[in-house]
Amino acid sequence: MANPNIVEVSTINGRSMGYNILTSNGMMVPPENSLTGGVPTGHVYKINSIVVANVDTTTTAWVSVWRDTNGNAGPYGSSSVNAYIAYQIDVPPKASISILGKSTSIYLNEGHVINAVASTNSVLKFHASYEDIS
Repeated sequence: MANPNIVEVSTINGRSMGYNILTSNGMMVPPENSLTGGVPTGHVYKINSIVVANVDTTTTAWVSVWRDTNGNAGPYGSSSVNAYIAYQIDVPPKASISILGKSTSIYLNEGHVINAVASTNSVLKFHASYEDIS
């Protein structure tokens, strides 16, 4: 996997998306490449924010969010370690939590994705804002 140079870019597109989080692992970002599996070749995604909201009025549910390499090595070596951003964080009823913010943004390299899983189906809603850099 290449590591595109983000200093000499031709395009930066801002994007936002949201999904229900289910009890089975689900790909949240990038949504448009769920069939091909990850950030497309020649692109880097800068994840600016991830917010999880609990829309239930009585049920607390936990969420785990992680960067998954899909078996693709990172830009500086051959290892492909997945890394949790949040692990089983409780979200109270009618509340939201910020998983990532502008001051803690991360980059997703080619082939990498953000996954999420919840303790209860469709109670938690995932929202991400990111930049598609190519």
